[in-house]
Amino acid sequence: MTPVRRLLVGLDLSEETDGLVDSLPALRAWGVEELVLTHVAAASPVPILHRNDPTRGVAGKLSEAQACLEPHFRVSLCLAQGNPGGCLAEEAQVRSADGIVLGMRERSLLADALVGPTVLEVARHSSRPILLFPHASVESRRTRPILSPRSALVLHPVQLSGDESRVNALVRDLAVEESLPVSLLHVLDEGDPKAETEAVEKLERLAGELREAGVPEVEILLDHGEPWERILSRAGERSHTLVVMGTHARGPIPTLLLGSQSREVARRSRLPLLLVPRKPEPSGQGRRTG
Repeated sequence: MTPVRRLLVGLDLSEETDGLVDSLPALRAWGVEELVLTHVAAASPVPILHRNDPTRGVAGKLSEAQACLEPHFRVSLCLAQGNPGGCLAEEAQVRSADGIVLGMRERSLLADALVGPTVLEVARHSSRPILLFPHASVESRRTRPILSPRSALVLHPVQLSGDESRVNALVRDLAVEESLPVSLLHVLDEGDPKAETEAVEKLERLAGELREAGVPEVEILLDHGEPWERILSRAGERSHTLVVMGTHARGPIPTLLLGSQSREVARRSRLPLLLVPRKPEPSGQGRRTG
């Protein structure tokens, strides 16, 4: 696996921003060395510099976040204008970031609030892994270490259909590099014995490949029911600390690109979630301004 050294962090400067910034030093233990703190404005960044907070402004808030993180990383700032998801994807490409980090706000149960539009757009425009910190995971950091390699346990939901080679390889290399145990989970519909037999065979084959590569511990979980419900239920067992999922590439609609199960898990998860797009990276979207 290509070492993860540089990450682009999208900051919307909402109330949850401070919690996300406070959580980022945990990534140093995973080998991350550089962060690009990026804020995207819908309008020209010049007049918004003092719109959010007349005493500090956008530039001031970014500088405060930079000062907080510089003891742990090399930190640079970026202020851009345009579509947030497109701009973040483009900045990640231009700056050769190894991944994109986003926070997830607490959301209502309204149908149009399944997952933040920025996450959908980033998944649409970028092939880079997306690390999501849900609000609940950020808040829980005060009582439980967040993403510590010494205590990490990865839950990897697999579909066993389509090309999952990219996400499987990322899970394998991450687990080998950090000596992490992995739980493989597949969720079936009720009442199909043949499908269950085939699923067990495929899971055993994948588990064997992981063990042969050097993953210290691989557990196989086979469930029945609604996938996102079972994923969240299993995530709460055995003190899992990270969920790693692949995303779909089905058509031009952003919600389909992310996938319904990934959307629901992102919407409700209390754990950090690493989404790995399957598709090649399209051309950059959005407008960069500096």
